[in-house]
Amino acid sequence: YLPLARPISRQTFVLGKYFGIVAVIALFLGLMALVLSIAIGIGADKGLLGFDAQLGQGLILLFLKYTTITSLLLFLSVVLSRSLAVVFSLFVYMFGHVNDFLDRLITTGGFSERVFDAMLQLLSIVLPKFSVLDPPGGMVYAASYSLQSMAILAAYSVAFAALYLTLAVWFFAPREL
Repeated sequence: YLPLARPISRQTFVLGKYFGIVAVIALFLGLMALVLSIAIGIGADKGLLGFDAQLGQGLILLFLKYTTITSLLLFLSVVLSRSLAVVFSLFVYMFGHVNDFLDRLITTGGFSERVFDAMLQLLSIVLPKFSVLDPPGGMVYAASYSLQSMAILAAYSVAFAALYLTLAVWFFAPREL
C-alpha cells in the first residue's frame, strides 16, 4: 500500500497492479516460447527456431487464460482476506476446468437435483470456463482454432477480465487503509 500514500487514484493502483502482472506473464511466456521453439527446431530439424502456428495459438490461449485468472485473483485479493482468496481462487480454477464435466453429468442424468443444476448455471455465468481457453485437444495432431474462434475466445477472456477488474476497483475504492 506504499504507492497509495502518493496522490494516485485507487483505479490507477488496481489497474497498474494488473498490467504489471500481465507484463511479467507476457515476459515469461515469451521466454518459454523462445526456449520451446529452439527445442522444437533442434529436434525436428526445422532450423534454429521451430515456431509454428499451433504453438503460437497455444501460447495465445495460455496468455488469455492467465490474464483472466490474474484479474480474478486481483478481485479476490481485494474482497477477501489472503487465506480466503487463496482457497476461493483454487476453487474457481478447479471449477473452471471441470465445468464441462459437471454439465455433461447433469444432462446425462447423473444428478436429479434441481438446486445443484441451478447453482451450476449461476456459477457458469459468473465464473469463466477455463477449459475453453485450453488449446484444442487435437493440437498434437496439428488441429487448431480458426481466426474467428480465436477472436471469440479473446473477447470471452477480455470480458471476464474487465468484469473482475471493474469489481475490484469498485470494492477497493471506499476501503480505508
